[in-house]
Amino acid sequence: MAVYFIKNPITGLIKIGKSFMVKKRVKDLSKQEDSTLELLEVIAGDGMEERNLHFRFDHIKFHREWFRPESELLEFIDEHAIPLDDLIETRPLPETVIFSKIKSLAETKNLETPQDLSHELKISWITAKQLWDGDVSNTRLGTMVKVANLFNCKLEDLFEVL
Repeated sequence: MAVYFIKNPITGLIKIGKSFMVKKRVKDLSKQEDSTLELLEVIAGDGMEERNLHFRFDHIKFHREWFRPESELLEFIDEHAIPLDDLIETRPLPETVIFSKIKSLAETKNLETPQDLSHELKISWITAKQLWDGDVSNTRLGTMVKVANLFNCKLEDLFEVL
């Protein structure tokens, strides 16, 4: 997982977010924002790291996960973040996921549909459907932990990677 810094070229605002699949997340956000967003750089991290950065830069927050491009944030990115491709080379991320085991694991618990998974985990149907289909790019870490607990496994056991 990586914590990413994305810039909206129209507003100049910078989003601090997290994802297992950063490139896909940038593409999805670009569609939502109706603008081609620019991936600045990333740091290795998880939801906790993302929350820490949100707290650290709370005083320059514009809205939700979007922050004003103040010098403090830009200097942090310059000093601590690296290009996504460098992170993948030094520490492979689950961007290499080739198969999600969630659907097959669900069958071992007699969960036959995304609705069954939604009911069992007490999560939204949309999230359950995304998990069922193997798309975890927007899934919260807490939800993934719930899934792993349901199947009595570690997070990394939910996927088969290269």
